[in-house]
Amino acid sequence: MIVDKKIKSLVQALNKTGIPTTSSCEGHINRDSPVPWIKITAREKSSHKNSKTSKYWQDENKKIRLKTQELLKIFYKDRKVSQLVRITTSSANTGFWIHNGKILFHRWRRTVNERVKKIKKGGKAPEIINRKEKIRRVRTLPPLQKEMASFAKFLMTKRQT
Repeated sequence: MIVDKKIKSLVQALNKTGIPTTSSCEGHINRDSPVPWIKITAREKSSHKNSKTSKYWQDENKKIRLKTQELLKIFYKDRKVSQLVRITTSSANTGFWIHNGKILFHRWRRTVNERVKKIKKGGKAPEIINRKEKIRRVRTLPPLQKEMASFAKFLMTKRQT
């Protein structure tokens, strides 16, 4: 799996902490996501293949999400950042997302889902990144990426203590 440079340290830190990542994005100005994100899904066990909606998968993903939320709680214990920058988790069809840029992330996910529906119906999905959006991303993306890097450093330091 190819991992974007600005999210790679967090992907590695999460995996070493026992939080299994399945995909990620560092966030981009000219394309794709306006915020960094990482998708987390429990690893497959041979006895549970092809049953990602089973109680086993739900329980495994819940345990991993609780562990992630506990780590975020410790990370933010004495750290003050805006709600836009603060890292959080959100539910997914399987597993969950780790991201910041809360409002921006959810708006982007809605847009992605709408585009997928249009394409499935044979339509052409419109371009979603216009000049105004690029200007906003230039301003908002760097602090989001910086916060993700800080969380990666926290996890690596926590592992060594």
